[in-house]
Parts: sequence; structure tokens; C-alpha cells
Amino acid sequence: MKKLFELIRNQHNSIYRISLFVLAILIGVYLMPRKKSFKHEPIEGKPWPHESLISDMEFSILKPAEKISEEKERIQNQKNYFFTLDQTKEVSARLKLNDELENYISNKLKNRPKLRSKAEHEKYILNIKNKINSTWDGIYKKGVIQNNGNIEGKDPNYVIYVDNGDGSSARYLSDFFTINQATEQIKKINISSKEDYNEAVNLLIEALIQNILFNKNDTDLHLETELDKISKVSGKVSVGELIVSKGELVQQKTYLKLISYKKEFEGKQLSARANKFIVTGQVLLFSLCFLIIFLFIMKNKKSVFKDTNAIKFILLNILLFIALARFSLIFSNNQLIYIVPFCALPLIIRSFYDLRLALFVYTITIVLVGWLAPAPFHFVFIQLMAGILSVLTIENLYKRSDLFVSVSKIAVVYLITFLGISLITKGDIFGQDYIIYGYLIISAFLTLFSYQLVYVYEKLFSLVSDVSLLELTDTNHPIL
Repeated sequence: MKKLFELIRNQHNSIYRISLFVLAILIGVYLMPRKKSFKHEPIEGKPWPHESLISDMEFSILKPAEKISEEKERIQNQKNYFFTLDQTKEVSARLKLNDELENYISNKLKNRPKLRSKAEHEKYILNIKNKINSTWDGIYKKGVIQNNGNIEGKDPNYVIYVDNGDGSSARYLSDFFTINQATEQIKKINISSKEDYNEAVNLLIEALIQNILFNKNDTDLHLETELDKISKVSGKVSVGELIVSKGELVQQKTYLKLISYKKEFEGKQLSARANKFIVTGQVLLFSLCFLIIFLFIMKNKKSVFKDTNAIKFILLNILLFIALARFSLIFSNNQLIYIVPFCALPLIIRSFYDLRLALFVYTITIVLVGWLAPAPFHFVFIQLMAGILSVLTIENLYKRSDLFVSVSKIAVVYLITFLGISLITKGDIFGQDYIIYGYLIISAFLTLFSYQLVYVYEKLFSLVSDVSLLELTDTNHPIL
């Protein structure tokens, strides 16, 4: 026991450094998802270079994304519109009409023409009143529908759904008046006197109101229900069925089978035993990667190896970018990993240490993050090309103009690399994941924040960057 304590006392610095790496390994493994990984990456339009794949489970074949989009567009173009009969609107409009009509009749009775007897005048006025009421009742027997732009220009036989209080039922558009149609119907009122005709028409038009109202909630709910009915699968593969033969050209149908099998394989519920093996594998891989970093620093960067703050700085940055990649997978869109500004990592390390260390740490980090990416090889290739360029093209991080130029170059490399990979995998300029181009541009832009992170790390780990050294040589400083 005494010898053990002496060993710890004499080698406590080395033990502390090793402990930091062990802790980093444990944190890194914790951040990794617990799932099986399909060992092959399907590429559409290329021959299958591996052994023939026979399904060992039953799974559904995913439908092509463009097919689902077409079905969604068709349903949205043919969506049903729902309306509701609001009887209170008609009642309030009728009360308003009655008040106006009583005043109108009263004034008319007082202003009897001299050549017309009282009885004849009262009969004439009563006839006008009956025609106004008859026209009104004829309009609201059908109802006045709200024109919200969705039914404008539709065929009279266009079907809509109207709720009269006892549930929605299908009706033809021609079963109702629009405001314009109701106005035209009012103008057909048969009154011989032009003055009385104009007064009656104005009376009816002013009281006119829409009582068949557009129901947005029911319309949206029905559309959502119809969209949910769209099947995301287009078939099934049974146990023992051949998915793809060795050397077979991976056409779209076969590609969808492979993608569906991969998703089912990786999403299958893990047993406790399988979970232990996966964790063991992750520990082995992380241990190997961090051992390589440990040995590289120990053999080639002795000054860095002796500085525990430097080691903590390097390990923290590796874990930070793994954590950012893991966080991006929380969302349903697993392509969000392309937004993470991985190119900032070599730039930050390059601000404090040399190019070799920056590239070495960045390469190991990207290899580890590749296990989280949806298409590991493509992701690692894209990030390595852009990351290597970022540290090769920027000499001085303290020159903001150089940083902006470097970010522009990173964006161009991102786009060119992804375009090349897409052309190889898709075999066509169309049908690409265009949204990823936007993600990559955002990622390049976020690299600008590495300039601010340098100051944070200086204070946090008591490090000195090229920026600080430049400030110390400023001839305008009072001491100098």
C-alpha cells in the first residue's frame, strides 16, 4: 500500500492527465446514441459491391419522398371547404330590415299621391312590402355564402360542406347565393315606380348579410386528417426475401428497400445484452481515438503534454463538437448536423497551437462525429475537405478580413463537395437534398464565431493566442 501511495505521489501529474482522457472517453461514450449501425451505406445508381443481402426480418418499404409530396399536393389542391350556417346573422339582419321597412311604409303612407285614393295607396304600399319580404325570404331560403376567395370562380356544381347545426353535409355551390348573386336577385324585384324600386332595392341591399360562414377550423382539421391518411410505405419485404444481389445496380426501388431495411435494423429495440455490446464497442473506439491523441501529444508536443490546461482545452473542444452533433439529432430532421460549424474547431486550436495539432485533433473529432451522421462517409469527406482548407487558407485569425475570406472559401468547398457527392449518388442534377446546401452555408457563416471563442478560452484556460501576442506588440501601448 505504501508503494502505491508513493507511486501516486511521484506520478500524480501523469495520473491526472490520464484521468482527464479517461473522463473524456466516458463523456464521449455517454453522448453517443445506443443503436445498432448498418454496416453498409446504400448508394442509388451504383452496383451493390457487398454480398447479397437477404432480409432477416419483415419490414415495410418506405415510399419515395417525391411521391409523398405529390400526394400531399394533390390533396391540398382538392381539399374540401367547410361552412357553417349562422342563424343569428339572418335574425339580426331580419330585425334590421323590419325596422327600416316599417319606417319606409309609414313614410309612404303619409305621402299619398293626390290622384290615388287612400284604399288604393294602402293596397299599393302593402304590395311593395310583400314583394320586399318575398324577395328577402327567397334569398335566405337558400342563404348567402361567405366568399373568402377559396370558392371564387368555382363551378356551380362544386361541392362544399355546410353544417346546419346537425352535422356537415355535402352541398353544391349553386345551392347558395353569393353577395353579388343576392344583389342581382334583389334588382329583379318587380316594382313599376322607379323611385319606389330604387328605395326598395337600397333597403334590401343595406340589410343584406352573409349567413353561411367559412369554417377555417373544420377545413384545416379535415385537410390534416386527409394528409395523415397518406401512407408512408409502398409495400413489404418478408423474412428470407432477397433485398439486393451482389453486383446488382441499385435502382430506386432497391435503394428504398435498403434504406427501409437500414432504418428498421437501426431502430429495432435493443436487448440488454445487445446494449452492453454496443457500449463496449463505443468504449473501444473512443479509447483508441483518444489514445492516438494522447500519444501524438506526448511524443510530438511535449510542452502541450506538460500543460494540463492545454489538455483540458483540447479535450473540451472535442467533446463540445460531439455534443453539438448529438444535440442536432434530437430534432426529427437528422440533416441538421450539417449546420454545426465543425470548421471552427481547427481554427480555434490553430489560434493557440500549430497547424499539425489542429489538423490531427480535427481529423479524430470528425471521425468520431461520423458515427452520428446519417451518411457517415459523405459527412466525414465533406467536413475533412472544408476543415483542412480552413486552417490552410487562414494565416492570422486576428485579421477579420482573412477570417471572412476563409469563411467564403469554406462555403464554396462545402457546396462543391456536396454537389460532387450528390451527382455521384443521384446520377442527376435534380432530386437532390437542396436544403442541405442551405445548412452548409449557415455552418460556414457560424464559423465566424470562432473569433469570439478565442477570447473566452484565453480567460477560461489561461492560454495565450496569436491575437493576444499581437496586442502585446502594439507600439501605441503606454509601456512600449
